[in-house]
Amino acid sequence: MNNKNLYGLVLSVLALSLSMFNLGMIISKHHYKPQIAKLQKQVETLEARKSTIIYQVDNAGGNLIGTVTEKSIIDGHYTVSVGAYGKFLVTKEQFDSINIGDDAPEYLKQRGIDSNKTPLELEGEKNE
Repeated sequence: MNNKNLYGLVLSVLALSLSMFNLGMIISKHHYKPQIAKLQKQVETLEARKSTIIYQVDNAGGNLIGTVTEKSIIDGHYTVSVGAYGKFLVTKEQFDSINIGDDAPEYLKQRGIDSNKTPLELEGEKNE
């Protein structure tokens, strides 16, 4: 085989390889396009969503001095704000019993699970 034939054979194989590669890229782009679009949409919705972070703090024995400055419902969670202390997660019953301008309720000064008691339950414990 002379050099001219070898050169032609190599170019033919190279052209065939490039055309097969191009065909594969076109098919894969067409095949994966809906999945890529779906994932891009999920990323956009996740980036647009504002996450809510809930911390459990131990306020037992602490001095919480201030008044309720705001009441709000965030993603179905009832919260009250007390001055510079920030937002506190409360139950619906607690939320309904608190008014803006009230002093900080006693149950916000207690530890985690104890703070889930209603004001009436706390009054009963004080009297015992």
